[in-house]
Amino acid sequence: MTAYDSTLSALRGHLCELEAALALWASRDDTKAQSEVRQGAIRASDDATAVRAAELLARVRQLRQKEGR
Repeated sequence: MTAYDSTLSALRGHLCELEAALALWASRDDTKAQSEVRQGAIRASDDATAVRAAELLARVRQLRQKEGR
């Protein structure tokens, strides 16, 4: 098997996974609220925001230490 064949095989595998995910998504019931999906999205957003805030606070602390505050 060549590198090309290996890459092509991996790509086909990912496409099969994508096809299955899209089929599942297309068959969802849009008539009902899916609060668990919304809660997960909110949690992921909150977690990402917390990480960004912690990084910004760490930078501010470093700058203040350099300035001698």
